[in-house]
Amino acid sequence: MKILIPTDYSTNAYQAFLYAQELYAGRDHEFLFLNIQNNRHAGAIMTIDLNDELLQRSHIMMDELIHGIRIKFPKLVVQGLVTAGTFLDSVLEKATEFRADMIAIGTKGASKQMGIFMGSNAANLIAHSTKPLIVVPENAKISVPVSALLAADFVKEPNPETYDPLLELCYQFKTVLNILHVAKPNEPHFMEGDIPFNTEGITHTLHEKVDSDVEYAIIDFVHREKIDIIGIVKSKGGFIHDLFHSSLTKQLGMHAETPLLVMV
Repeated sequence: MKILIPTDYSTNAYQAFLYAQELYAGRDHEFLFLNIQNNRHAGAIMTIDLNDELLQRSHIMMDELIHGIRIKFPKLVVQGLVTAGTFLDSVLEKATEFRADMIAIGTKGASKQMGIFMGSNAANLIAHSTKPLIVVPENAKISVPVSALLAADFVKEPNPETYDPLLELCYQFKTVLNILHVAKPNEPHFMEGDIPFNTEGITHTLHEKVDSDVEYAIIDFVHREKIDIIGIVKSKGGFIHDLFHSSLTKQLGMHAETPLLVMV
């Protein structure tokens, strides 16, 4: 597995790496750090010189970052890449070019506005990434998950393999999986046999809540239970997909210590 980690050399970005390596170190995985320098479109020679200077400085910082990681984690396979462009386009392009299997990004809490709280970069990746994505809050505990939450509507479901990033963690770390189905009033009950993936070997509990406010039901569950990682599936046509275009990710981001695993 290859994990792409966008970095601005901040503590938040490094936190995403620490969390990802806690989950995936010791196996045949590679960590690719990517720094994007915002491409200035002005044609002045001064602007071109400034771009070159920023890129040169970033290369130096990237070399220092990779060198430090190799000393601290000598068994990890790591490499660094610096490019110029816009954040979203560059991450999606490099994720495809280098055949990344997953993206891990850090985020910092500061405001109730999603673009600030989660960071516009994390929010844009959640909306547009075609790769599984781990969003790691700055205050996340760096440890393997003991309890996980899968929130899904199971109405218009993706392939069963979509759930693999979360299920594999549950298999490896014996993580207890809480499957939450939020039903609107008068909808049929969701039963064990309706779960669209194989739960053999996974300790799991199926929860069903009847609530017209799906968003509130999910957030309430996260806050009441000791959840270490939240799994969400962006299935097109379902309410979870619709909530990604409203404020669900903002609210989940406000749970400032719980990483979010977005599966596509």
